[in-house]
Amino acid sequence: MMHYLGIDVSKDKLDICWLKDPAQLKIKTKVLPNTPKGLQQLQQWLDKNLPDCPKQRHICMEATGIYHEAAAYFLHDCGYRVSVINPAHSRDFAKARAAFTKPIRQTAWF
Repeated sequence: MMHYLGIDVSKDKLDICWLKDPAQLKIKTKVLPNTPKGLQQLQQWLDKNLPDCPKQRHICMEATGIYHEAAAYFLHDCGYRVSVINPAHSRDFAKARAAFTKPIRQTAWF
């Protein structure tokens, strides 16, 4: 089963949103520092909550200047499927779904 995670990346933190149950739209969130230690904590959190193969985890994040790069490279090197998207695409997707919200955790969900 494929697991989907969205990460809203900023200079100081990673707001993570995992779509835990797609059928019921249940999510689980976590906030970690955008540091090497925070990335290690993210990997441990993923391994604890999603013990199956890393290739069954698709992680999506917006391109945010340079702030997303360390997370994207780290997660890719760990074997995860990582997509870095244009922020305009996620904004337009949310608008098309008539669900645009500003809270960061909800932004990570999209």
